[in-house]
Amino acid sequence: WSSFATVAKLYSFQEFYTDAQYGSAFGYYSTGRILHSDGLADNGEKDNASSQEWFNSYTTLPMSLSPDFAHTLCDRLVTMWEAMGRPGAFVVAEFGGGTGMLARDILRRARDAHGGFY
Repeated sequence: WSSFATVAKLYSFQEFYTDAQYGSAFGYYSTGRILHSDGLADNGEKDNASSQEWFNSYTTLPMSLSPDFAHTLCDRLVTMWEAMGRPGAFVVAEFGGGTGMLARDILRRARDAHGGFY
């Protein structure tokens, strides 16, 4: 444990931020690992062997951590759809500048667990 009295120089927030963004070992922009491939697109189309590329983002986005957030949201949408009497047209739109992962994971959950809704 180091206290202020035992440290010759404190690591400032600006130094931390610069390392986090541009540091050679793990910097967000300097490591070259910003664009990732997510395997098969799995967008419901048969015989689609293409890969889906997406840009990495900070993991404060719940859908980046796991598909569980999308699964919970999908289950809630299905409950709302059923409460409305299962209408034929039920529009769900994802707005935002993200990667589309949330919509993709909601559609996957609907396909796999709620066939009538999908």
